[in-house]
Amino acid sequence: MDTISDGKSCFVKSSVRVLSFSLFLLILSSNNNTLLASGMEATGIGIRANGMSNCWIGEGGEIGGLFWQPAGFAFQKEALQLSAEYKFSYIYFGSEYGPKNTMPFFPSGHDSMTTEYRLEPDRIPRADEVKPINVPVLFFSFKREISDRQDYLRSVAISGGLISTTGGGGGLSKSIDFSKGGENFHIDANYLISTFSFGIPIILSSEVYNNIAIGGGPVFNLGLTMGSNYKRLTSSNPDDNYLIVNQYPYQAVSFGTGFIFGALFRLSERFKLGLVMKTPYNQVSISEIRAYRQGPLNRITLDSKGNIYRTTGEPNSGKNPIDRFNEEMKSMFVNFDPDSINQDYDRGIYYDVKDNVTTTLRLPLRIGMGITLIPAYRLKIYLDYYVSFWSQTFQQIDFKNGVPGILMDMDIIKKDDLKDTQEFALGTEYILSRDWTIRGGVRFVPTYLKKNGVKRQMFPEYAGVIPETTVNGISVFSANPLTSWMFSGGFSYQLSNEWRLDYFIHYTQALSQVGSDEGAGEISSYSISTGLGIVRYY
Repeated sequence: MDTISDGKSCFVKSSVRVLSFSLFLLILSSNNNTLLASGMEATGIGIRANGMSNCWIGEGGEIGGLFWQPAGFAFQKEALQLSAEYKFSYIYFGSEYGPKNTMPFFPSGHDSMTTEYRLEPDRIPRADEVKPINVPVLFFSFKREISDRQDYLRSVAISGGLISTTGGGGGLSKSIDFSKGGENFHIDANYLISTFSFGIPIILSSEVYNNIAIGGGPVFNLGLTMGSNYKRLTSSNPDDNYLIVNQYPYQAVSFGTGFIFGALFRLSERFKLGLVMKTPYNQVSISEIRAYRQGPLNRITLDSKGNIYRTTGEPNSGKNPIDRFNEEMKSMFVNFDPDSINQDYDRGIYYDVKDNVTTTLRLPLRIGMGITLIPAYRLKIYLDYYVSFWSQTFQQIDFKNGVPGILMDMDIIKKDDLKDTQEFALGTEYILSRDWTIRGGVRFVPTYLKKNGVKRQMFPEYAGVIPETTVNGISVFSANPLTSWMFSGGFSYQLSNEWRLDYFIHYTQALSQVGSDEGAGEISSYSISTGLGIVRYY
């Protein structure tokens, strides 16, 4: 962090740098359902399903207590950071009040959009059935400052990162045996996704009065996601002899825009106050999904993700499930040809389809306040408070071509069902010596949902066909964090005048609510992130 001197020029530079970094650091912190990678407020790396990915790096502090990024970001000069991180998480499902008919998969640990696979009506997986989720992360940040005149500074900061969530060693990898309708089934699934995200905030800052600085500007974010979702299901009964395969080669491009404004007040040598406001942030993702599967019509009905619906015992609005399935297939595929059925399977079916998907993410208006205290030599204390208005994240998914079983599904959390989201943070930084600095802190998000508040909008023609909680076998729902804690620690070591090494570790514990029309369930997650960062000063 810049040292504050008595001189006006030094304070101007220090203030605008602090303000610039604090402002753009906070732009994406509205999303509480992200991977907390390298700082509080979800400001490090955020992964979102369907290509909605955010990567943001910043200095923090001042309007933040958010200073323990992997590199701390002193930035007295231009600097470049490269950091590596490894995250692993454990997810625990269900509670005595939770839904008993679903099995959620969490491909990246804490996404707000998660596919819910419906298996057995009375079964939820045990905690020991879920493998830890491992996420290696690389990211960088660069800032260039151009002084136009003594009391005016234009700052351009660039942040980017690469996130890889792999099936098998990480991400989602799961095998499960289960029974339904007196028959036994086996399912294998894995999820692979890699995301690159690149953001540019352009913040204009200026000291408008003695010891008062203001700033603001636009933020642009561009993301590229590539991955696949693979699921293979077979029957354990010898007379069934069928196979279902789903594979989703998946690419997505996302872009987002937003604005941020703030002010920094230096009230004394030991006390500073920062205020920040972020306008609603909009991000659009465009992707392509490809689905492939085969299986017998006389044994099962299936949707676009290969979910199983037996030909007996399922709600079907008075129609025979086989007839209903055939009608849906014929209506959704103009070139559907029964003669093209794969003859290797008894009355099997084979098809390969694509669909373009557009996903819109909107983050709400957000206001924050941060205080920096210097009660003693070498010691800094950071206090933060944030509040978000206009409900929570809004998501909408539009499917263009209509892959069978994939419907437009919106999760709506009504404004009246929510309190304003509040967040609190406390951080400390202590300089041990010329070379060593230690950091630590805690972040707390209290419960804010008044009640379940989750409402599905479904296509009316599917009403009664299957339970509403799954929307034709697919439920895209929000795992809304009710209460979460994050504890952070780390240190910095000054290798030389040009190089610095940083280490950080975070522990996060969150209790989430899974919303459905049947009620709310609970999901507890525990995760640890650790990593190293290196900074080169120019």
